Amino acid sequence: MNRDRLKKLAADERFIAGIYNYCDRWCERCPQTSRCLNFSISEEEFSDPEARDIRNEAFWNKLSGILGETLELLKESAKEWGIELETLGSIDDIEDIKAKDVAVKNHLLCRAAKSYSKMVEDWFQERERLFFETATIVNEGVNPEEALEVIRWYRYFIAAKVMRAIRGKMEEEEERRDAMNSQAIRMVQPRSH
Repeated sequence: MNRDRLKKLAADERFIAGIYNYCDRWCERCPQTSRCLNFSISEEEFSDPEARDIRNEAFWNKLSGILGETLELLKESAKEWGIELETLGSIDDIEDIKAKDVAVKNHLLCRAAKSYSKMVEDWFQERERLFFETATIVNEGVNPEEALEVIRWYRYFIAAKVMRAIRGKMEEEEERRDAMNSQAIRMVQPRSH
């Protein structure tokens, strides 16, 4: 997809801006696919079955093209906003990102969410047969296979979403501190007349 086509799609009012940022990547069950730019692009770009098969060279060629266009669009947008991408990858920036990654991974909520994922998998490994036997007896309109599929699908998303939220909160607090520090510095600097 070329940049002009992507910009045109991004400006289309039928799409909810950023809805894909909260995606669980289960498009088959999502009621918002008609409002999702990411889904629309995926359908358009990967409509050919060969382009959807990760074992096929067509998939990797298509993905490479999309990533290349994305990088060019990012550079173009950064230039418009006055951001120099080349200076963003300094050693200090990289160390700061690594420190934030460690802080996020060690946050109590993130550790608990990862622990939950492991507990779900362990539970299923130990009790899946019992679950199906009980579900068959009690079956009140619930499809046990579907219930299992839903639980297994989301078990890792909880940790991912919690980590994203914690990271966002940390960055928000950092921005607030930076703004307060800037304001404090302006207040104590002598004014020239």
